[in-house]
Amino acid sequence: MFTLTGTGFTDFGLNTFLTASNSETVTAGQTAPYTMSVTGVPTQAGVVNLSCSNLPPGASCAFSPIPVALSPGNEFMNFQLNVSTTARSVASLHRSGFRLWYSLAAVFAVALAASGRSLKRVTVLTCFLVLGLLTSCGGGSSSGPPPPTPPGTFSFVVNGNSNGVTHSKSMVLVVK
Repeated sequence: MFTLTGTGFTDFGLNTFLTASNSETVTAGQTAPYTMSVTGVPTQAGVVNLSCSNLPPGASCAFSPIPVALSPGNEFMNFQLNVSTTARSVASLHRSGFRLWYSLAAVFAVALAASGRSLKRVTVLTCFLVLGLLTSCGGGSSSGPPPPTPPGTFSFVVNGNSNGVTHSKSMVLVVK
């Protein structure tokens, strides 16, 4: 006869896979791969829906496969978590602040080319050209690209939900 004590669960659990770490290091713009597993009690078959919370700015997560299905006889399943980061932008001559300079250069070119035409015609043409240049090349979107992922060490959480029960696993992302 012996006494057995411990802490367990009666539904499912989230873990990093065997010797895998809960911490990954990447350069902004790269994807951090984490190998994880869901373990469950065979009598509590069901689908485990996964999500991330508290990710740093410019980061997103994706799981494969999704959702994770546990069934009697299949009480252990690996899945891949990929946390994508956004690279810091590089300077460009095509930013919106340079549209004014492009417009002024076009006006100057039209004025030089129209030396034999009437001033009224050149003025009207120039106004339409400037208006067209200032309203074009806007991309048609009011939202810009996602913000870059800043450098640093970030803690985030992987959440698993099944049959009204939620379990979480703390993870770490180091961005260079």
